[in-house]
Amino acid sequence: ENKEDGEKVVTVNVSGKLFQTHVKTLRKVPNTYLSDLVQPGGELLDKGHVFVDRNPSAFAMVLAYYRTDVLVRPPIIPEELWAEELQFYRIANPFEVHFRPEDIREGYIKAGMPPEPGWRQTVWLFFEDPASSLIAGVHSFFGIFIILVAVASFITETHPTFRLDISREWFGYTTENVRNFFRMLELFIVVYFTIELLGRLCSTTLWRSFFFQIPNVIDLIAVLPFYVGLMVGSSVGQGFLVVRIFRLVRIFRIIGLVFKLGKSSAGAKVLGKTLLHSLRELMILGVLFVMAIIVCSSLMFYCETPDLGSLSDSEFDSVVSGMYWSVITVTTVGYGDRTPLTDCGEAVACFAAIVGIFAIALPLSVITTKFQDCYKDAMTQMKMEEDRRKYLQSKREIGGMRGLRYLGNMLAESALNTPFNKVLRTFGGGKRDVKDMAVEEILKVAKQVFDETDTDSSGGIDPRELQMCMKKMGYEINQETCEYMFDVIDTDGNGTLDWDEFQSFVRMFLRGDLPTEEEILKKSLQNSASRAGIASMENSHSSVLLTNIP
Repeated sequence: ENKEDGEKVVTVNVSGKLFQTHVKTLRKVPNTYLSDLVQPGGELLDKGHVFVDRNPSAFAMVLAYYRTDVLVRPPIIPEELWAEELQFYRIANPFEVHFRPEDIREGYIKAGMPPEPGWRQTVWLFFEDPASSLIAGVHSFFGIFIILVAVASFITETHPTFRLDISREWFGYTTENVRNFFRMLELFIVVYFTIELLGRLCSTTLWRSFFFQIPNVIDLIAVLPFYVGLMVGSSVGQGFLVVRIFRLVRIFRIIGLVFKLGKSSAGAKVLGKTLLHSLRELMILGVLFVMAIIVCSSLMFYCETPDLGSLSDSEFDSVVSGMYWSVITVTTVGYGDRTPLTDCGEAVACFAAIVGIFAIALPLSVITTKFQDCYKDAMTQMKMEEDRRKYLQSKREIGGMRGLRYLGNMLAESALNTPFNKVLRTFGGGKRDVKDMAVEEILKVAKQVFDETDTDSSGGIDPRELQMCMKKMGYEINQETCEYMFDVIDTDGNGTLDWDEFQSFVRMFLRGDLPTEEEILKKSLQNSASRAGIASMENSHSSVLLTNIP
C-alpha cells in the first residue's frame, strides 16, 4: 500500500501556481513540512491537493531539492526571505550555523585556550571571550574605556599649556598638579595594559607564536615604548640623540594606542583585512600614482621655467618643488597655494586633474569591491558571534527551565505517592493524577521538601541547598542552571528563596505558566535581532537550530 501511495501524483497550489509531483518524492526528506503532508493521514495524501500561501519561486527550488537533493537559492529572492521560506518548510539552511558545545570548545582550543579546566583556562576566557561571563564582558568595555582615556590623555598633553612651562590654575589646581595627574594616569594605564598582556601570554597555549600575531604586536607596541622611555630618561645626559629617541618613543606609543583601539572596532578590522587582500591593487595604485606625479611635475617645471639658465618668477623652480603641487592636483584636491603662471602650465594642471581620475579612481574601484567583500564577511562573522551568544543564553535558560519542570514534577509525584493518595488510586482504579489533586495537597508536600532542603533552618534556601536538593532528586544541575532557576523563583532578588517565593513557583507550575523550550528559543531569537544593531545593516536573518542541548 505504501508503494502504491508513493506512485500517487499530488498537486500543491502555491499562491495560484500549481506544482505536481509523486508522493515518494516528497518523502525523500523526512521531518519536513511537505513530507508530513504525505504521511498516512496527511492532508495532501488523503485529498491529493493542498494550498500553500507562499512564494512560488521559492517553492520551485524547494521542490527541486526534494528531487535532486541540491538546494539552491533563487537569485530573485533575498537571503533573509529565503531563510524564512526554508524555516516554513522546515528545511535546514546550509548557510545556517549549528552550534554545538564541542565545536565551540574546539574553536577555543585552536585559538589558544588550555583544554584542562583551571586558572589558566579561566584567565584565557576572561581576556579573550567577553561572552564567557559577566565580569569578562565588563572588563571588555572597561578596556575600551581605558584606551579612549589613554588617547585623550596623550592628545591633551601636547597642548602648549601642559607642554611648555606655562603657569595656570583651574579650580585651585595648578598646571603642575595636572601634569602629575597625567603622569599617574599614564602609569596606571601602562600597568593595566602590561597586566593584560602578561595574563594573556601566561594563559595561552600558543605562547611560541604569541608575539607573531598582529593583535599581540599591537598590544606590545602600546606598552613597550613606555619602558623604553623610562630607560632613555634614566640614562646619563640628555643629548640630541636621546631627545630624538624619546620623541620617537612617544610617537610609537600613540600609534600603539590608536591601533589597540582599532582592535575593538569592527570597521578598523574590516579596513585592515581589505588592505591585506588588496596588496596587488595597492601596488598598481602606487606605481600609477608615482608615474603621474613625476610626469606632471616634470611637465610643469619645463612649462614654467623655459630658460633653465636663469631663475624665473614661477614657484616651480625644480621638479622636486613641483611634486607637492602634483600630488595635491592628481588627487583632485587642488589647494591652489601654488598656481602656474603660463598657459602651458595651466594646460598641464588640467591634464594632471584628468590623469588623477584614471590613475587613482580605477584602482580604487577594485579596492572598493574588495572592501565590500570583506565587509560582508565581517557581517557574517558578527552574525555568527551573535548566534553563538544567543545559543549559550538559550542553552542556559533551557537547562534552567528543565530543572524547574523537573522540580515541579517531582513535587507533584511526591504528593501522589502519599499513603492517602496511594489508597485512593488503589480503590479508585488507578485513575487519580496530578490534575485531580487539590493545590493544597501539593503545597503541603512542597512545604515538607522546602523544610528538608533548608538544612541550616534559616527560613530560606540558598543556591547550594537548591543544588543539593536537585541532586537528591536525581537531577544534577550546574552553576549556570542553578542561577537561572534562582532568577525565576527569587522574585525579590535577595539571593535566597523563602516559602512564599517557593509556593508561588509551585502554583506557577501547576497553572502551566512556565515557558516552553520553543518559547525560550523564540524570545532569544527576538532579543538577538534587537541586539544586533550592526548586523541589521545586512538584514541578516539570525536563526539557529538548537538541538541536542545537554
